[in-house]
Amino acid sequence: MKIFGIDYDQTYSDDPELFDAFIKIARSRGHHVVIVTFREETQPINVEGIEIFYTAGKHKAPYMRSIGYEPDIWIDDYPELIGDTRGRDAL
Repeated sequence: MKIFGIDYDQTYSDDPELFDAFIKIARSRGHHVVIVTFREETQPINVEGIEIFYTAGKHKAPYMRSIGYEPDIWIDDYPELIGDTRGRDAL
């Protein structure tokens, strides 16, 4: 099982139908998919049936690592906001 972290703005939001289909297929194959956004919780996202993490302006990978939940695969239009992924365990 892999964890996929999908950005919201200019990624999921640009083609929700495509990403909903991807999420459905990924889940059917045993993967877990979440949305990880640079937004603050005061700028809520309304996507039904998916867990959403708000990093409040923090780099995504270190933030997710700090809460003990790090995606294996990132889908993001602005990868610079993901930050350092070197904290992941070696394969």
